[in-house]
Amino acid sequence: MITMKHKKITLAILLFFTGFCPEKLLAQYTGKPDAVGVILSAGYKSLRINQGNFDVATVELGLHNHFNDLDFGGSFSYGKDYMSAEPFSLAGWLIYYMLTHGFMDDDDTPTNMVMAISMLSGMGFNIRAGSLNIRPYYSLLRLTKIQEEKWNLNGAVGSYLTLEFGRVMFNPFCEYTFGYKKKSRFTGYAFGVSLGVKLYN
Repeated sequence: MITMKHKKITLAILLFFTGFCPEKLLAQYTGKPDAVGVILSAGYKSLRINQGNFDVATVELGLHNHFNDLDFGGSFSYGKDYMSAEPFSLAGWLIYYMLTHGFMDDDDTPTNMVMAISMLSGMGFNIRAGSLNIRPYYSLLRLTKIQEEKWNLNGAVGSYLTLEFGRVMFNPFCEYTFGYKKKSRFTGYAFGVSLGVKLYN
């Protein structure tokens, strides 16, 4: 069961980012159609959580917004007795694309709310120093399935330490994972590395 503390933290994060992200993203996209670039990554993650230890392979599809240097995306991880997916941020971008290209009614308030919440459910930031890029991120809506259990909702906060070689990205990372219940079996940490390719200039 989600506690009141987790609800307040989640609401605070969403309200903070809602204050500046959607307006800038919508304004930039309609002004510069090439403002968003795609990043494909694959790698390895080792999890050490209350439920046990898991070694998994990961694939990620990222969208980088050049206007405000923010990253959105989704991932899928799979290994023995472990599976997780993060589709919501990408789903928000799909709704966003359909709204800005006339496939959906952009005056539909419920749709806009779903879009904003989905996009803001997972986000990354970029702190650059030459070819070195520190990329802190958070994910509030991660779906995880362990062994034969049903899918559960949990989250994570972490950071990549990215080295860029042209379009190629080498990404060691670590993260803290958490669940939305007391003494959650998803609480713990993870570390790993991925290799990515930027499909933009």
